[in-house]
Amino acid sequence: MTEELQNLLDRIQKDGVDKAESQAAEIISAAKRKAEEIKSQAEIQAKANIERAERDAAEFKLRAEKAIQQSARDIILSIGEALQLTMKDIVRGELSGLITQQALIQMLTKVVESYFGQGSNTQQIELVLNPDEQKAVTDFFMSKYASALKSGLSIKGDNNIIRGFKVLVKDKNVEHNFSDEAIVEALCKLLR
Repeated sequence: MTEELQNLLDRIQKDGVDKAESQAAEIISAAKRKAEEIKSQAEIQAKANIERAERDAAEFKLRAEKAIQQSARDIILSIGEALQLTMKDIVRGELSGLITQQALIQMLTKVVESYFGQGSNTQQIELVLNPDEQKAVTDFFMSKYASALKSGLSIKGDNNIIRGFKVLVKDKNVEHNFSDEAIVEALCKLLR
């Protein structure tokens, strides 16, 4: 009987071990399936994260390139503006030395001769110049071209004109600008 009991115990033990091994195999198999699912989902998520990161990086690169291009354009524009201002200052400095009071009177003499000479019927001419030079020019024209002054030539001062002059033909609404600013602008356009 002890042998039977031993056989029974051995069989129970074997059945228990087999059952435990079977359950362990099922648990291991379920764990492997779950691990595969988790791994598959992690790979899908990682792939999506990589694609999103690549899109974000491409967008960032595009924005950075546009920002660099904009910055380069801004720098070029600011350098161009600085060069234009420097060029204007240089031209204005050179011009102020060239348009002396004597040169101004000679230029205005040519203007008056062209408008009032050779049978011209222009009646209302206004010369506009710096008030500091107005008296000297008026005195000169009073002595040399009194008839033109009586015929409609007037000489006025304008504080906005530092050097040079403007000629206004009133009956024809025409203005010729030979002020320092107009000459500087014209020369700078040519130099540009």
